[in-house]
Amino acid sequence: MADRSGFNRFFQPTLGDMLRIGVGAKVACNRCQCERVINLEMLIAKVGPSYSLFNRRCRCKLLPGCQGWNYFLHDRSGVWLPFRDAAAADRWLAG
Repeated sequence: MADRSGFNRFFQPTLGDMLRIGVGAKVACNRCQCERVINLEMLIAKVGPSYSLFNRRCRCKLLPGCQGWNYFLHDRSGVWLPFRDAAAADRWLAG
């Protein structure tokens, strides 16, 4: 299998950029395993077009009472990939 560790290194678009170029986004939880596709237009209306999901996470809002962490994925390559760099992944998985 090819090494794809650097595939996302320079892909850090804003929400406005993602909507413009047609990249989808999804939110998932590391504990309850829930996933949901994000409506970028609604999120832009809430946080603005210059916001970025890259290296972001928050407490789970997908399942009431879940204490997990939500993280984001993108489908730029036709496959859902985590929207973070290796340093964030190491930090998040460690604690």
